[in-house]
Amino acid sequence: MVRYRRTPAWRWGGAECDLCSTPITFVINEATGRRIPVNVLPDGAGNVAAMKIGNNLHGYVLSKARPVIAPGYRSYMPHAATCPDRPRPKPAPKRPESQQLGLFDPPDNHHRTENDT
Repeated sequence: MVRYRRTPAWRWGGAECDLCSTPITFVINEATGRRIPVNVLPDGAGNVAAMKIGNNLHGYVLSKARPVIAPGYRSYMPHAATCPDRPRPKPAPKRPESQQLGLFDPPDNHHRTENDT
């Protein structure tokens, strides 16, 4: 029989990342009610403030509207910021030099010459 060791996060709704198998937990966003996946341990560099209410973490994302962590809340790091196996977005392809225009460059067919009057 195989036994699995449970991390402390499993006691209050923890899970593990499908990509890297790191233990994560969820913060219920007070503004939207959606779940934000965060790393299990509080992190001072994180931008999600959360407080344990009952068996769940409830909190908010630090923003211009709420830039400070309220008393009783702890800072958590979103797991997407630290997941080593998360696919990174690919940069957009650059346009060839012949198709690039400067910000104020008009197209070539609209240039006036001295003979045009």
